[in-house]
Amino acid sequence: MKHIVKLNIYQAINRLEGENQRRYSDNEIARLTGLHRHTVALIRKGRDDKLLAGLLNFFASEGMPVTIADLFSVTTVPDLANTGQASATLAPATLSATGKLSNTVSD
Repeated sequence: MKHIVKLNIYQAINRLEGENQRRYSDNEIARLTGLHRHTVALIRKGRDDKLLAGLLNFFASEGMPVTIADLFSVTTVPDLANTGQASATLAPATLSATGKLSNTVSD
């Protein structure tokens, strides 16, 4: 089985533009996200995500199928930029013997 991953960011941007009643240019999104303008343009065009599909295919071919959810850990952290507090950094993700991805927070 081969995986194809499509990003749904285009639909999210369209919804955001509708809710805020304004258009977001590729340049603005690139500046606010730290992505390159060309990357944003490709995402808007619905480009397949070869990185994620490649990872899913790799794990499947090695006998341990994973899902997109297994490849990501999303944590909401406070914005410490204006508080003067030290920020924490995420350690690289590791894959345990049971196939669970995890990472730890370090100071």
